[in-house]
Amino acid sequence: GVVEDGRRRRAVVTSTPLKRAGHVVVDARDDLGAERRLTLSRARLREAGTPFKDARRLTVGSVLSWDE
Repeated sequence: GVVEDGRRRRAVVTSTPLKRAGHVVVDARDDLGAERRLTLSRARLREAGTPFKDARRLTVGSVLSWDE
């Protein structure tokens, strides 16, 4: 969907996420076809309302979405 301030972005996880103590590193292909490396930190996910445990459970093929 479209968000008031910007656009809703999506990406598909392309490799197994790297799990660290305070963050998760995810390689993904975004909706524009570009390869991206996303770092999902515990603090930032808390602000977004997404549980950190959910980010740690991502698998190849999982879909991520965020507001730009």
